[in-house]
Amino acid sequence: MDTNNSANMAKSEFPWKIINWIAAAVVFLFTFIIYARTTQVSVSFWDCGEFIATSYILGVPHPPGAPLFILIGRVISMIPLPFTPTFLINLYSSLTNALSILMIYLIISYSLSKWFIKVSNTVQAMIVLAGAISGALIAAFSNTYWNNAIEAEVYGVSMFLVSLVVYLALRWADNHKDPASDKYLIFIPFLLYLGVGVHMTTLIMLPPVFLFIIFISEEKRKSILFWFTWAVLFSVATAFKLFLITMVLGLLVALVGALLTAGKSARNWRLAFITLLVCGIGFTTYGIIPIRSFHNPMIDENDPETLHAFQDYMDRKQYGQESMWSSMFKRKADWQHQFGFCFHEGGVHKTQSGKTIYAESMLERMGFWRQFSTQYTRNRKASLNGLIPFILILIGLWGQYKQDRRRWVLLFLVLLVSTLGLLFYMNFSDGLHGTRLEVRIRDYFYTPGFMFMGMWIGIGFATILSFIYNLKKKLDAAEIISGALAVVCTFTFLIPLTQYYFEHDRSRNWIPEDYAYNILQSCEKNAIIFTNGDNDTFPVWFIQAVNSVRTDVRVANLSLLNTNWYIKQLKNQMGIDISFSDAKIDKLKPYRTENGIVRVQDIMVKHIINNADVVETPDGELKIDPPIYFAVTVSPSNKLNYEPFLSMEGLVYKLTTDKGKRQVGKEMMKENLFKVYKFRGLADTTIYKDDNSKKLLQNYTTAFMTLALQQKQDGELAEAIETMEYAQDVLGYDWRSYVYLANLYSEAGEVDKLDEIYTETMANDKYNADVYRVFSDIFIRAGMQDRGLNLLETGYKMMPNNENLFKTLAYYYNKYGKNTEMEALVQDWMARHPDDEELKKYFQRRAAPQPQTETHTLPMAPVTEDDE
Repeated sequence: MDTNNSANMAKSEFPWKIINWIAAAVVFLFTFIIYARTTQVSVSFWDCGEFIATSYILGVPHPPGAPLFILIGRVISMIPLPFTPTFLINLYSSLTNALSILMIYLIISYSLSKWFIKVSNTVQAMIVLAGAISGALIAAFSNTYWNNAIEAEVYGVSMFLVSLVVYLALRWADNHKDPASDKYLIFIPFLLYLGVGVHMTTLIMLPPVFLFIIFISEEKRKSILFWFTWAVLFSVATAFKLFLITMVLGLLVALVGALLTAGKSARNWRLAFITLLVCGIGFTTYGIIPIRSFHNPMIDENDPETLHAFQDYMDRKQYGQESMWSSMFKRKADWQHQFGFCFHEGGVHKTQSGKTIYAESMLERMGFWRQFSTQYTRNRKASLNGLIPFILILIGLWGQYKQDRRRWVLLFLVLLVSTLGLLFYMNFSDGLHGTRLEVRIRDYFYTPGFMFMGMWIGIGFATILSFIYNLKKKLDAAEIISGALAVVCTFTFLIPLTQYYFEHDRSRNWIPEDYAYNILQSCEKNAIIFTNGDNDTFPVWFIQAVNSVRTDVRVANLSLLNTNWYIKQLKNQMGIDISFSDAKIDKLKPYRTENGIVRVQDIMVKHIINNADVVETPDGELKIDPPIYFAVTVSPSNKLNYEPFLSMEGLVYKLTTDKGKRQVGKEMMKENLFKVYKFRGLADTTIYKDDNSKKLLQNYTTAFMTLALQQKQDGELAEAIETMEYAQDVLGYDWRSYVYLANLYSEAGEVDKLDEIYTETMANDKYNADVYRVFSDIFIRAGMQDRGLNLLETGYKMMPNNENLFKTLAYYYNKYGKNTEMEALVQDWMARHPDDEELKKYFQRRAAPQPQTETHTLPMAPVTEDDE
């Protein structure tokens, strides 16, 4: 009888565990499939090229390195699948990011299932599933997280380890009184130390996990040995030498304690020793750094093959002597800029009144809340500038606290340390406090924060659903309503998924690889090329190391050229003629002259150029051997005084023996642009180009326009038009090339073509003041004065605060004697800009007695071709 009842109960028991794991598998597979479909087909800009290259060749990336990531990446690149090694390494990032989302799902479902004594019916399951699925997938398709999931970045592995640690800590808490649960306390710090070999971000979990453990376990809270063990573990965040000493001493103390004690005390000492030992083993992945450096791979940043160099590498001395711990107390930006929004526009400077004006670039790079407000939807207004997701997070925090305070402690601490904690620690600069403005948006550092905020949004949904469900005694339809809303909440992830899919679909994006290819193919055999920064160096390293493209070209990065180790690599490994001895190189330092500071890179650029030979070719031409180039991204200040000797040949400037102004290697540039360069996808509007790509792609436009200008100056107007028409075909829309082509049409008398190009330009750049100004000038010079003025008037009505439009329109009104229109224009501007000093002076001149022959003009001029 009892046996039958037990069997019947077993049959009727709600199959929550099965449902939960099926849902978890679906979340993982769905996320991975979306990531795989949108993964970068080749290399990306920034660090990805370096990570792919160093994974492929087991090289040494920038400090403090990522040895575990590189080792795994190397193994994955060797898997015999019908994909390129590059795509496999990118997919490796997608896989680990998807595994992180799996862990987020399990964290949420595990926490929410504890809200009920047991998930025992369909509605309860729907509430838990709605919270877990929505939270996990909202995190998965949030802007920053998705962006990191489709390229070879370290954050995927790091986020997987971070989320796995949180899940394991929750599991430990439910079994912490069982001695067997100590295995969690060994495995958790081991994972964190293993994660250091991927990215230092994993270390942010040490404080919340430690606080959670002592909060849950009275035994651990009162154990001096436990505090000692974790104090040793925390030393990993100090200087490398201090960490090694602390770890060795900690191991010795724990070993002696384990050998000299007995009973429970010995067990605790053994636990301490094993914990420190496995963490030390996890950290040993860093041993690959000096080992590989000793073998001098193609990429060997900092050359950390000696103990001293390795210590500097681990301490990130390349980026300054001050530690992150001390620098975070010297705020590099206003709090409102680091945390919130900044609505000012204009250049970064102080006005005469002392008011600070901030650049638009700073608006994009600064502000945690600015970045948070567009994580889960592109439409700030729809989310009330991030207020709606933030309210859901607060609701989730309240709901979890009311239902389960123990787990709330860990989940809240994790959120706190990965948002405000990182904000305080990273201390990003706004460029107004003695340090340079951040060179790009730093949202990727907040990847764990945005991931856990997505988790809390899901818990917020579950809180609302649970509240409605608990009204079932008072409201008959409570279960139906909560179940129906659960379905709606479950699919809220479709908002970021659909809104960000186009932006994150890089499955056909060859732009960075082609950019690197084009730079290298611009160079003659065995050339030396000076590059400027990450985006014209890392993709080039990648294409040389992985695709074996133009390995004869020696790449000299100007930023690294300030370091002795890099100069010695150029000399000893790349074969660049540097006559300084290694000892002399070690002594090179910047020095001050009456004209400013001479950097080490300046010394070396001059030295390398001076050491090149000038040879005469059979046809009597003088050439520099080896050929020397500067990438077009190199600033004029980094070219020293060699600019008059540089000839533009596409994406590079070639050093010549001839001196001239704005030299153009016309034939070579045409060869490169028309026959050599790849422009895959540039004109395809179905392929997304981010702001960084657009800025770099302007170099293509500049190259085409430079060639066309030279052709026009040489009397080859038809060839110039052909060049710009080809630019339209391969580059797609760029307002500069369009208006320049319109200008060429006008000069060639092909006025009938102006309307077509004007219409297309206005369709793409309706709110670009420069377009109105330049086209108006073109129309006026083509004899269509009224049309040009009407165009300026239209632009001014649309953008009545644009000073350049105002000045240009005023100039033409004055030029053509339209005094009534000019007076009305000036009065209108003055009414809205009473502080305009230039206009005040104008009115003062108008009020003063003037000779009858004098005309009243403002010091304004139209935009000419030279201005453009």
